[in-house]
Amino acid sequence: MSGNWNGTLRKCSLGGFEFPVVHCRMDFSQDIVQHRYPNVPGAQIESMSRNPLVFEVRALFLTGLKGFTNDLFPQTFQNVLRVLNDDLNETTKFVHPTLGKFNVKVVHGTTETTYEITNGQIIDFSLIEDGNNDAVRQDSWC
Repeated sequence: MSGNWNGTLRKCSLGGFEFPVVHCRMDFSQDIVQHRYPNVPGAQIESMSRNPLVFEVRALFLTGLKGFTNDLFPQTFQNVLRVLNDDLNETTKFVHPTLGKFNVKVVHGTTETTYEITNGQIIDFSLIEDGNNDAVRQDSWC
């Protein structure tokens, strides 16, 4: 997991706390209904609308990253971990590095301490778009 991260990382934020990410994947899909009829080739296809977006994020909280504050670890790390581990799992704001703002809820997250990383932590986490996007435009990522 070692690497020269300086100058190559993008910023995103969760719950108002900004941090660098190694990757940020967005999965999107929609349900499709197929109406099939006997002795008729093919099917009538009907879209049931877009499903919630799902984000998979790997965030770095390492001290000394160029372009980021020196409080990534432990202060920002602890703040983001608190947002991810909120007992009530309140809807929170997620700002994607290129696609903008989304209202999300936390699905799951993991962090581990390894011998390779001595100056911080990494968190992998998943978020799902909340349907109550009153403050966020649905087309903000298009």
